[in-house]
Amino acid sequence: MKADRRHELRENSLTRAVRDGRAYLKQHGRKISWIVLAVALVVAVTMLFVQNYRRRHAELQQRFDGLLVRPVASRDATWLAKMQELAEQDDDERIAALACVKVGDAYRRRGRADDAPDADAAAQRYYRRVLSQYGDRTVAAGQARYGLGCLAEARGEAQAAADFYEQVTGDAALAGTAVAAMAEEAAAGLDDAAVEITMVARKPTTRTATRPTTGPATRPSPAATGSAATRPAEAQDAE
Repeated sequence: MKADRRHELRENSLTRAVRDGRAYLKQHGRKISWIVLAVALVVAVTMLFVQNYRRRHAELQQRFDGLLVRPVASRDATWLAKMQELAEQDDDERIAALACVKVGDAYRRRGRADDAPDADAAAQRYYRRVLSQYGDRTVAAGQARYGLGCLAEARGEAQAAADFYEQVTGDAALAGTAVAAMAEEAAAGLDDAAVEITMVARKPTTRTATRPTTGPATRPSPAATGSAATRPAEAQDAE
């Protein structure tokens, strides 16, 4: 009897739950449908955004890689304009930071080849932009500091160049990278140049002895005897 009673109670509870569920859906079914639809829409939009971002990122990376494979000697004004477009875009900060470095490098090479101060100023502007806007991009920031060090070294500002190189070599996150090796080599070149300049400055100068101007030479008198009459004039002056 007790088992039958428990079975009956369970059936009654299930019946009430189904009845209450139907009533709830009938009352709030429209709201639930809108909620489900909104969630599905958000998921769809998010997936579309992610796909577009990946597609855009892949496109920018492909353009950047395509420009990098061009030999340095063939990087003309058209190449520079395309790289500047990548530096100005804001869809991918990593590509923008690296493109700024490459534009700065191009201007620095132009200034070195053509002795153009405006090119050096443009290079410095792009390097500084990397540090101000993309300072958290470790590799790009290190390359920008190396470029600023090269510009300072070209201007003869050895201490400023050394400071920039030290910032690169002292960054543990850049250990083992190509830019760290280049900065270390450049800093060593500064040290060697400083040692050479110091050695030249300390090298003793050789003074050429000159014969003092004297009056007309006179023949000693026959009575004059001894070593003073036969000693060279320099020796006599030394005494």
